[in-house]
Amino acid sequence: MEPQKQTDKFKINHLPSLVVDTFKAWNADNPFRLSAVVAYYAVLSMPGLLVIIINLVGFFGA
Repeated sequence: MEPQKQTDKFKINHLPSLVVDTFKAWNADNPFRLSAVVAYYAVLSMPGLLVIIINLVGFFGA
């Protein structure tokens, strides 16, 4: 493995532009819509998961 070049190292003065670029990329993906979709499907999956858990507890708890 080759040692890193001096230009490849992280410098603290690059931090503000890194944060701004990261936020822009994150915001371009419409994160609030994606989080709403994940929450919606998580709520829809709970009844089926609850049935499985109750069956497992009944099977191993008996």
